[in-house]
Amino acid sequence: MRFQCTIYYYTTSWGSILGDFTVNICMLPIVEYHLDESETTEIPTTTTVEPTTTEKPDLHVTESLLWTVYSYCNSGKGVYGFCACLIRIGIGYDPVNGRLTMGRAIAQGSITPVRDSCPVGKTDLRNLGFQLSGQSYVHILEGSGVLVGWVSVAVGSCGANWPIKKWKSRKNNGMYAADMEWNADYKGMVQDNGAILYYMWK
Repeated sequence: MRFQCTIYYYTTSWGSILGDFTVNICMLPIVEYHLDESETTEIPTTTTVEPTTTEKPDLHVTESLLWTVYSYCNSGKGVYGFCACLIRIGIGYDPVNGRLTMGRAIAQGSITPVRDSCPVGKTDLRNLGFQLSGQSYVHILEGSGVLVGWVSVAVGSCGANWPIKKWKSRKNNGMYAADMEWNADYKGMVQDNGAILYYMWK
């Protein structure tokens, strides 16, 4: 902000009667100040930016970290077994005609890089296993039994969105799959009121 300053000096004078001299006396100055509105200085304003922390986003599991989980039928015993393998899993299990694809799971040895790339969804991952109970294998999500890999208990976590349900055939065989309505022996026989037990990768 700038001021303009103007100083005025007032004088007075008188002379003699004879007119032979004149005396000038300088009076005190009068000072006037005027605000120069043509130029003003703005007070700078500052903006405070709060620091933000961005959590690392989850990445979907890459193809190289997944393997396929199959179900194999033992027609002699009337039971399905489950394995992440392409070979015969036991005597009586048909590796060709009696094999169905359940879905894909995170391979047993690939869980560490998946946890690194999926820091939020990793809390929903479970180590899936199967254990024989009577005439059927039942699933276990606590990492015991015949282990077939890692799955998710929440849809979308780390990219898992293939829903798996439990089915029972009219011969009392247990089966885990996304859909068995196409099979006459399992049609209308979904268990647990159709609840989704876990999610895999298609």
